[in-house]
Amino acid sequence: MKLRRNAHVALVSLLAASLLVGFFAFVPPRASAGAAIVFSEDFESGVLGPRWTTNDSNPLSGLDYWGVSSYRSDTGNYSAWCAQVGNQSSGPYIGQNNSAVHQYDDNMDANLSLNLAVNGYASLTLSFWYFVRTENGGGDWFQAAYVAGGVTTVIFQKGGSSANTWLSANLTVPVNIERLQFVFHSDGTNHGFEGAYVDDIVMTGIDDISPSSNVLPLPSNTKDNPLAIPYVAQDNPNGSGIAYVELWYRHGTSGNFTLYNTSENPLGRWTTPAIPFDVRLAAGDGYYEFYSIAVDRAGNREARPSTADASTTIDTSFPWYIVGIIVAVVIAGLLFFVWWKRRKEKEEEEQALIAAAGAAGAPKTPASFKEAEKPDESETPSEMPEEMPTGPPP
Repeated sequence: MKLRRNAHVALVSLLAASLLVGFFAFVPPRASAGAAIVFSEDFESGVLGPRWTTNDSNPLSGLDYWGVSSYRSDTGNYSAWCAQVGNQSSGPYIGQNNSAVHQYDDNMDANLSLNLAVNGYASLTLSFWYFVRTENGGGDWFQAAYVAGGVTTVIFQKGGSSANTWLSANLTVPVNIERLQFVFHSDGTNHGFEGAYVDDIVMTGIDDISPSSNVLPLPSNTKDNPLAIPYVAQDNPNGSGIAYVELWYRHGTSGNFTLYNTSENPLGRWTTPAIPFDVRLAAGDGYYEFYSIAVDRAGNREARPSTADASTTIDTSFPWYIVGIIVAVVIAGLLFFVWWKRRKEKEEEEQALIAAAGAAGAPKTPASFKEAEKPDESETPSEMPEEMPTGPPP
């Protein structure tokens, strides 16, 4: 493992650091395009990832092809070596694994390739580090190439030696690249060398396409505070990705929109799935309109929309109507209780009268007591006996 930090790693670190500083130091986003890392590979997983494919298109000396090796690396512990898989077909180590003797084999056309179709970039740059040791003046070499429009174009070739050190290559590739290839070729003689290693592959692009976003529909009325404002944001396919989203609001239906921020997020750069909008930090209760602005990691900024994305009326005042309902329910309950109590007392009085009548031997119902109190209507004056005369008879 190498301990040095070379210029390539410094370049990548500087690029990554600039992106991080732009986010955490709250540097205002650029309105123009910026650099973004489209693809990077340092092989530190110890295995080739699923996007890589390998093969040897020359089987004359058996199949020998690329794999991940820990024998040499530019940085870290691993790199890709041209002959990690395969056996020696001739020479003093015939039959042994290439990786055991650290030598490539005869008649190799080993390909290490990656499907890398991208879009949304104004330009692309490929950089990588390589270590090459082959016979000087022989027919063995290391190549880098790309496929675009179905045509393969070689952009780098190195034979002989890289002076026993790691060297860098920085190359321009077309924006319509379809495939990236690293090829190691050997002829049929004199293969007693290590061959080629590649490490720290980085493709950067100038991303000049703005992302897009919008606030999702909101309820027409709400009492929530803070109100969770949901949104969606997306960058172009294979773009640099969304860095953050801004929320802009307006109180009412006219006037300018204002960037929403808080003391915890003073520049209003949101990465959460929903933005907690607090009316106490805005203009208080009322009707609000909202829209969002997305910014990607390359600094491309979404244009302001012509109309708001969503709106809602926020009312956080105390719900006095609920108190009115509660009071009405309480009064109705008291009235019902008074009615019930009176009825209960009346029933108890009637039961007491019935009990008293039963004790006297003449059970009567409450109705019979009432009948007893009435005069006998059958005794009319016409039916009463005439009064006897008090004087002498005539």
